Amino acid sequence: MSKYSIKKNTKTKKVAKKTKKTTAKKTVKKTAKSPAKKVVKKEKATAPKKEEVVLKRNGTDKEGNAQFSAIKVYSRKPNGWKEARNVTGVPKGLKMIHNGKSAQSGERRTGFIKK
Repeated sequence: MSKYSIKKNTKTKKVAKKTKKTTAKKTVKKTAKSPAKKVVKKEKATAPKKEEVVLKRNGTDKEGNAQFSAIKVYSRKPNGWKEARNVTGVPKGLKMIHNGKSAQSGERRTGFIKK
């Protein structure tokens, strides 16, 4: 017989069954130990999200150069903020929002929200 031939007798079948059971026991033991191990995953360094802003023209300076202010674009309206009405110069697809404070108090914040 060649070394690759399989002997068909009851003894080899029983041996094969025993090896399968022992390997199954080993896998059970490994899975039982794995939750006890603490694996610390290294967090990938991700770049911070860039804020989306729209440049709105404020006017000109003494030399005639155009002046712009950056207004943040929000994906959802922050708590306590209101939609501004009768505002001109808002880009298409956006609405102007504000925090409800008086413009003279110096605490007023404005932004845009996507429609």
